[in-house]
Amino acid sequence: MPAMTAGQKARKVLEFLMGLGNPRAMSPLSKVGFGPADREEGWRLLKATSEVAFNSTAGGPVSPKIVKQIDDWENQWFVIIEATLARRFPEVREKVFLNLSQTEGPPVVLSVGTLVSRINALTAEGATAREREARALLASRGVNDLAMAEITSLLAAAEQSTEEPPNLDDLAEQRAVNEAAMWAWYIEWSRIARQTIANRQVLRGLGFLVRKSGAVEEEEEEVVAEPQPAPAPSPAPAPRPGLQPQPLGPTD
Repeated sequence: MPAMTAGQKARKVLEFLMGLGNPRAMSPLSKVGFGPADREEGWRLLKATSEVAFNSTAGGPVSPKIVKQIDDWENQWFVIIEATLARRFPEVREKVFLNLSQTEGPPVVLSVGTLVSRINALTAEGATAREREARALLASRGVNDLAMAEITSLLAAAEQSTEEPPNLDDLAEQRAVNEAAMWAWYIEWSRIARQTIANRQVLRGLGFLVRKSGAVEEEEEEVVAEPQPAPAPSPAPAPRPGLQPQPLGPTD
């Protein structure tokens, strides 16, 4: 029988955990010590193993949705800011728009970030009276605290989405630890369940029975081969001391 993939193992564990929602499965297992804490452990180990598929690609390009929102903000305010400053505060306009022009796509994150930084500098320590007056005028034209808070939040989201991805070697090692812990839990409790539960319908709900292919409706059922722990490959390095099953990737 070919070795099961991590995804196949996760599906077996999920089916087993879902089947435990049947009181006729939980009742006999409770008599051999299976309780809510054991069930919660199974869900935790499954979650820790599964999360790697979603977190291992952390980092990378900025979300197109965020880029579009920043671009929309620029399209709304760039001309208003430039026109407001050009006639009344030309020297401030030159300072704010030095080497800046409207852009699109991912570069808009950098250009708008620069524009926002320069607008904020108009009220920073050391700003001239003219610069403060210019900033007050911009606020009256709609570039107020609310508009600035909106774009600051979008720029922060763009920055977070481009964080460095986690080390792939560390991910692979932690994934192996998580998978081994999940499968060991399943091996233990699936064997005990097979031994203590006689009801074939309940066993089927736990994933232990399959229908033979090509059989009629009253077909016989056969027991799926009992899973056995796979021996660890000899060249695989031992996990670093203290490495425990845990979710991968950034957490809030």
